Amino acid sequence: LIPKLECVGEVPGAPGIYFAWLGFENQNPVSLNVPIGPDNTFMSTPNELEKAPFLQISSELNPVPKTKVVANLGQPTRFEPGRSAFVFRITLTSQQANVTWLLTNRKANYFDKYLEVN
Repeated sequence: LIPKLECVGEVPGAPGIYFAWLGFENQNPVSLNVPIGPDNTFMSTPNELEKAPFLQISSELNPVPKTKVVANLGQPTRFEPGRSAFVFRITLTSQQANVTWLLTNRKANYFDKYLEVN
């Protein structure tokens, strides 16, 4: 399973509030069920020193402040085979929100207004 960031936009009439549409790709030939929990959760994006050593790209801390996140932001728990785009939307409460969707150990990272996907 690979989480995908589809697009990000500012919520009309709500300056400084953004939405992010997410989807996924299931490269398996069968549907998968991944309940909300450690393999299907949202978390605050770790800074560089909180990542495993083999994932660190620098020894400097991420200057973006931590975002409080709940594990369930409406993500799916059933994943049909193939690519599914624009499956659900989350709200980011600032331009500097930093949130990671952890889906069976693959991460889709998005933060700042440009949103980066790893």
